[in-house]
Amino acid sequence: MNTIQQLVGAAGIAIAFSVTTATKTALVAGGESIRPAMARGAQHSYLVAFGMVVVGLLAALMMPRKSPLNGMPIAAH
Repeated sequence: MNTIQQLVGAAGIAIAFSVTTATKTALVAGGESIRPAMARGAQHSYLVAFGMVVVGLLAALMMPRKSPLNGMPIAAH
């Protein structure tokens, strides 16, 4: 796993927890009890994570493809 994958994974988790906390806080401030507020916060977090996956998938599909190495050996480490 390279550094970019670790950073993106950490950022995704931070965004998910931020969405959960912000939603829960807003709902509790509006008078909802804590358990339903946490459940709705988790739902919003999953929706945001799904959106990030869709954006990442679309970005990956738009990247140019590399042509195969014609008979050249592949370096392995």
